[in-house]
Amino acid sequence: MAKVTFRLPSKKVNYGYVEITGEAQELGIGNPADAHAVAQAYVNYMVDFVRSEIGTVEAASKQAPAPKDPETPEEVETLLHDELGARKIATKKNTKPWEQKPQVTATPDWDI
Repeated sequence: MAKVTFRLPSKKVNYGYVEITGEAQELGIGNPADAHAVAQAYVNYMVDFVRSEIGTVEAASKQAPAPKDPETPEEVETLLHDELGARKIATKKNTKPWEQKPQVTATPDWDI
């Protein structure tokens, strides 16, 4: 028996696709040696997939509750640290970078 793989592009997920592999008869191809039959089965499968995908994604997005915005500074910090992976950077309180004294470094030999 001939195995056939369909690669179906997603219309809702950027660069997403689904690969379906099966026997020719499972995918609705009567004669896998007939290029027209394979192409027709692929187009039928792809159109059905795209219609179903769009309907499923739209239905899921209508059912999903909107995320709640953080209201307190603690909630903001939790969101940034736990969910987004941000790190807290230790800084001196009330010190602006332009008000800090510059660090004096030794002049390199090549700098005249």
